[in-house]
Amino acid sequence: MALAEGVELGSLGADIAALFAPSSATRPDMASAANTLGAALVAAGLKRAGRLSLASRTPGWFAATSSRAAAYSVLSGGSPQAARQIDIGGLSLSAVDDLIDAGASVTASTIDGAVDVDDMQGVSWSTYIAARTRPDELTTDAVIALKFAGEAYRRYLRGDDDVAAAMPGLKLKDAMAARSIAKGDQPVEEAHDPLLRELADALKAGAAGSASAELLADSSTWGVLISKGVRASRDGGSQSEQYEDLFALHQAREALFSWNWARAQEIARDRLRGARREAVRDELLNLIACGLWLEDRPEPALAALDSALEGEYTEALLTNAAVVATELEHWSAIQRFVKIAREAPSSQQRAMAAERALLLWVNDDARIWADDDETIPEDILAALRPLIREQIPTERYLRIVRTLAIHDSNWLAAQPPGAFGRNAGSAAARIFQGRARGVEEFVAELSKELRTGLAEKWVEEERDSVVEAAVNILAEQNDEMGGAFFGLTLLKGGLPLEPRQRVPLTCFTVMSITQNINTDQGEPKDEFIDWVIGAKHALASLDEEDRRLLAPLVTLAGEELARTFARARTPQIDQAREVIIRVSAQLTGMPSWQINHEKVQEVMAPLSKFCSETWQVLHKVRPLISDRDLLHAIDELMGVASNLGAMAVKLR
Repeated sequence: MALAEGVELGSLGADIAALFAPSSATRPDMASAANTLGAALVAAGLKRAGRLSLASRTPGWFAATSSRAAAYSVLSGGSPQAARQIDIGGLSLSAVDDLIDAGASVTASTIDGAVDVDDMQGVSWSTYIAARTRPDELTTDAVIALKFAGEAYRRYLRGDDDVAAAMPGLKLKDAMAARSIAKGDQPVEEAHDPLLRELADALKAGAAGSASAELLADSSTWGVLISKGVRASRDGGSQSEQYEDLFALHQAREALFSWNWARAQEIARDRLRGARREAVRDELLNLIACGLWLEDRPEPALAALDSALEGEYTEALLTNAAVVATELEHWSAIQRFVKIAREAPSSQQRAMAAERALLLWVNDDARIWADDDETIPEDILAALRPLIREQIPTERYLRIVRTLAIHDSNWLAAQPPGAFGRNAGSAAARIFQGRARGVEEFVAELSKELRTGLAEKWVEEERDSVVEAAVNILAEQNDEMGGAFFGLTLLKGGLPLEPRQRVPLTCFTVMSITQNINTDQGEPKDEFIDWVIGAKHALASLDEEDRRLLAPLVTLAGEELARTFARARTPQIDQAREVIIRVSAQLTGMPSWQINHEKVQEVMAPLSKFCSETWQVLHKVRPLISDRDLLHAIDELMGVASNLGAMAVKLR
C-alpha cells in the first residue's frame, strides 16, 4: 500500500534566516562590494534614486542595438527575458549587480574576463559573474578569494573543510554547529546565531521541546525537528498547521512501520479533527485504511478509502482501494471502480480506475473455471472506451487500446478518426485499430511503422508477439490450414523480421502448407522454395546456438517441399510416360508423310514443357535435401522427367 510520504532533512543553507535553505545564486557578502553600491550606473549619467526609480521611466523593452541600451532598459523596468545577453563592458559593479538581481543574462565578452573587478583585488569579472549566477561552479580558491561566506557555509556543511578560510570566526562557529546538527549530533560549542541555538535546544529536548514561529518560518528545518518529535509551539504562527499535518503523517507512518497499527490509526484520527487540506486528509485516511487492512478488517478499510476518494485523490489511493477491494466480493469492488472511471475529475484517474476494474474481473477467483474467451462485462468496456481519446501515460494507453482491440474489436474497428481525439493518427491508434479490423490490416500498420526506422520499442514487441503467436500455432496445429494462412499473411505482408524470427516462421509456414495441401489437386508454389532457400542463407547471420537449433528446421522444411512436389508430380509423370510411349509406338514404322505432325506437336509440346518444369523445380529444391534416400528418389524422378522430355521433343 502507498503510505504517507516521509519528511526528509533539507540541504543546509547559508543564512540564519534560511538555515537549511538550498544553495542558490546569491550576492557574495563582501565588504568591498558594499562600498560600491552608490557608484554611477553607466557613463550616460544614470543616477540611483532609492532602489532604482528614475525621474522618467522608459516604457518596457525597446529594440536596442547596444548592450548599453539593453542595460538601460532592464534597469528602468524593462523585461530581462526580452533582452538578449547584456555585455557588462563599461558598467559599474553596482549596475552589474542590479542587472543580475533583475534576472538579466550578463557576459564580459568585450572586456578581459581576467581583469579585476573595481576595488576587488584578485577577483576577476568572470569569477565575479560566476559567483553571482553559478556559485556551484566556483573553485575553492575562488570562494576563499571572494570571501564568499554564504557559498563557503553551504560547502562546509557538505563536508568541505577547505572553505573554512572564507568565513569569519562567528560564521565558522555557526557552520560547525549546523554541521553537527545535520549529522544528528549536538554541537560541541554553542552557536552564535540565536535561531541556531534554539534549533539545537529544541532537538536536545525532543518531544518535550517546541518550535517557535521564527524557527518554523524555515520549513527546511522541519524534517529534523519532526524526526526528534518536536511539536509546534502554541504561537507557532501561520506555518504551525502545515507543520502539525506533516508531524502527524510522519508519526502515524512510523507507528505503522513499528507494527503498532492501532497507534497509527489513533494518531491519524486525532489529526483529522484539525487538518483542513484535502491532500493531508486523504493521506491520513489512507494510513487509517492501511492499519485496518493490516488488522484484517477490509470493510472499514475500504470505507476509509472511499472517504478519501471523494473529491481530488491520487493514483496511490486507487491502488490501495484495489488491494483492499480484492478482499471483498469482486463484483461489488468492480462496480466501485467503474463508478470512479465515469466520475473521476482527471483522465489519469479515470484510466486507472477502469484498469483496476478490468484487473479485478480478470483475477476473480469465482471465474477460475470460466471459459478464457468469456466476454468482458459491458460496464467495464464502457469505462474503457472513452479513454482512447485521452492524453494518458503511453504504457497505460497501450494496455487499454490493446484490450479493446482484442475484446471489443467490432467497436474499436468501427470508430472514426475523431473518436481518438489528439491520439488520432498515432502509431497506437492505427496499429490497434488495424488489429481490431483483422490480421492483414494489423500487419500492414505494423509494417508501415517499423519501416520508418523510428518505431518505439512497444511496436517491435507487438511484432514479436504476433510472430511468436503464429509460430506457436503453426507448431502445435500444423495439420490445420488456418495456421498456414496466418503465417502467409505475415510473410507476404512484408512485415520486417529479424533473422531469428524469419527462419522459424518461414519453415513452419511452408511445412504447414505441405502437410495440408491435397497433391491430387495441386502443389505448393515455386516461391516457397525461394523462401526456404532464403531461410537457409539467413542461418549465417544467427549466433551459433540459434543456428544449431534452427538448421534442422530448415532442412525439414526443404525436404517436406521436395516430398510434396514429388508426390504431386509423380502421377503426372506416369501419365505423361504412358502418352509418350503410346504415341511413340503408334508412330514407329509409319511413313513421315502419313503422320499428322501438327497434331503430334499439339500433344507433345505441353508434355515436353511439363517434363522440363518438373526437372527444374526438383533441381531447385534438391540443395535443401539431406536425407540420402529422398535425394536418390528425387534424382530418379529428375532422370525420368529428363528422358521423357527428350522423347517428347524428338517425337515433335
